[in-house]
Amino acid sequence: MTDSMLDKYLPRRSENGAGTPHLTDGLAPLGGESSDADDLGCFGWLRGVRDRALMLELRRKDGSILAVSYGYLERAEFDPAVGITLHVMGRTIKITGRNLNGDVGGQGASAAALDPDAAAFAGVRLFQGITRHRVPWVRESGQAERFNGQGEGRGVVVERVEW
Repeated sequence: MTDSMLDKYLPRRSENGAGTPHLTDGLAPLGGESSDADDLGCFGWLRGVRDRALMLELRRKDGSILAVSYGYLERAEFDPAVGITLHVMGRTIKITGRNLNGDVGGQGASAAALDPDAAAFAGVRLFQGITRHRVPWVRESGQAERFNGQGEGRGVVVERVEW
């Protein structure tokens, strides 16, 4: 419990001895990604039960990035022939690729028995993660990722992000 109402609402003080507020208190680490997000190749996943992303960051191979607020996401559609279509404040965003709503953890218990890491991500799907605000970023796959170990159709491959 705090001694003063001001202490409750003022920013925390840093340990640098000067007593000045530390500007990054309570913020995610610098460098682009939250330390809580798991990197699943083409997208990030917030693992915590109560974790929700505020924005979805879309990254292209050319380095351009668009971040959209989940609060402005009006509609999300998935069609296996077309991909994922997001409607955000009058703007249409298309994510095309392979296995966009496939289970990242593999195909059930048999895959989990072969690979213990796969069991941790059983039931993780890109489209479902977007609809539940669990995906903080999506990026286009590189040429090597498209063919390296994912030719069997098990991995999520984002070929293009258009906005």
